[in-house]
Amino acid sequence: MSCLVRSAVCLGMTVHPVTIEAALGNGFSGVQLIGVPQEYARDARERIRAALESVGCPLPARRLVVSFRPVEVLRNFRSGLEHLDLPCAIAILAALADQSSVPQKLRSQLSSLAAAIRDDEHLFAGQLTLAGELLPPQQSLPFELIALGQSSRTPLFWSNIELQHVRRRSQQSFVRVKTLRECTERLIACDTINQQADVFTETPAMTTPLSQTPRGISDNNDGAAHFFDKFVHTPVLAVTLALACAGRHHILLAGSPGCGKTFALRHFKHLLPPLNSRQQLEVALIHQKDIDATAERPYRHPHHSASAAALLGGSLLQPGEVSLAHHGVLFLDELSEFPRPALEALREPLDEKKITLSRSRGRVELPADFLLTAATNPCACGYFFSKQQSCRCVGNSAIKYQQKLSGPLLERFPILLLMDHLQPHNGAGVHTSTAALCQFAEEWAERFQDDPKHWNDHFIRVRDTSWTCQTDRKHSPLAKELVEIVKSRAERQQKSARVQSLLGAVTMTACELFPDIVKSWDADKFAQAIEQLRDLEASLRQGVSLMTPFTAEHILKESNRRNDTL
Repeated sequence: MSCLVRSAVCLGMTVHPVTIEAALGNGFSGVQLIGVPQEYARDARERIRAALESVGCPLPARRLVVSFRPVEVLRNFRSGLEHLDLPCAIAILAALADQSSVPQKLRSQLSSLAAAIRDDEHLFAGQLTLAGELLPPQQSLPFELIALGQSSRTPLFWSNIELQHVRRRSQQSFVRVKTLRECTERLIACDTINQQADVFTETPAMTTPLSQTPRGISDNNDGAAHFFDKFVHTPVLAVTLALACAGRHHILLAGSPGCGKTFALRHFKHLLPPLNSRQQLEVALIHQKDIDATAERPYRHPHHSASAAALLGGSLLQPGEVSLAHHGVLFLDELSEFPRPALEALREPLDEKKITLSRSRGRVELPADFLLTAATNPCACGYFFSKQQSCRCVGNSAIKYQQKLSGPLLERFPILLLMDHLQPHNGAGVHTSTAALCQFAEEWAERFQDDPKHWNDHFIRVRDTSWTCQTDRKHSPLAKELVEIVKSRAERQQKSARVQSLLGAVTMTACELFPDIVKSWDADKFAQAIEQLRDLEASLRQGVSLMTPFTAEHILKESNRRNDTL
């Protein structure tokens, strides 16, 4: 006798139902698991054999075949299938019901087990130990999603999942069993519904709907308030990071060592809003965690030695850093030190907000809607643009270092800020290329110090509107006019269409975030301040023009002279 036993696996963001069927046949004795990778089949076969012997049901000396479906999904797994041990053991027990060598009493019990599984829908999950005990699966979320998609009777979920971890439910019940023996006895007795102590039923007070409404957003955001208090003395950084967070704009900070770019971007996570219920569900699926462990937005900070497979996802079709940072922040420190293929591979996910992994084991599509923050030095020694220390790079080595970041990659950053131009040099004031931006930031600092709470509340409202993906946002006529001015100026400067669009988006965010300052400023002066958010791009072009072969020798002599002076 054979019957279908059901379970589920999660590949990427998709939950796939799994059906398992076992049958006895003639031929050489042994257990054969088909439809799953050999790595899992080899280990599971011995675990299941020992677990069945522990419950008093040894395998007969006959050929036993266990089939798993869908094969095209399961073959993509090299690990993570251990929770299929329990449904596989249940399928084998149901197949033994018509075995003549089994004692009559045990055969009757196995027939009742097979009938109980056939009559009702049940899902099983759990790794078996050699003693027949059950280990819980990594998470209950895939089984909960299956229940949400059921239009008729909701199945029962048999596993060793602690019931307090079950947060997302829709007319479903979880049955907690700790051993294989307990699971079979409960199925045979058909008393699971009456045992309310072990069956968890949904209560309206604990129901969490799958909506787009933010969860638990407080008007008094201590993290954002603490951030602006810390950076009010460096107003350009505060304004720039506020724009990046409120508008979800990618940002790259460059500058000499010790100027504070890494310190600022590490504190950027304090500006992020909490996840809403839909985003929390997606993050929990990607990270293979319970929903309770995904309350905060992901903040990923990989080392600069990470490869393209580590950022995008490897041959096992597991999510890489771009997917693990979904609905969060991916911070790449020392951006120029990353391998060139890894950086160029980021271009498509930044545009499409998803990544499609095509490997020899299969193909899977993963989300990658993240905010990219990065920091880098302008050259190997870090002082190429510094006015306080001379650059030690010889010849064109600084330009070669800068060319590690390709033009198409830099174009995908709406904000490219050179922090060396933001600091006073020998009391002479800030660099003229960022004068308008610095003046804009100083005005913000004065208004912030007058009423910090008003600014924090206003920032939180604008930020939450952006991160909840509300596309029907209405903009004022002044904002639309300023966007056209900024785009026309960028077009005259022969900037690409992508850069024009990004500058327009930054302008819209600035109009929402700083409405009072925008109204009091001249349109051309405001557009100039927006353009200066990409000061690094202009500085890199100027550096290339200086380091031509005709002037390399002169630059080297000038560098030596500055070294002697210092």
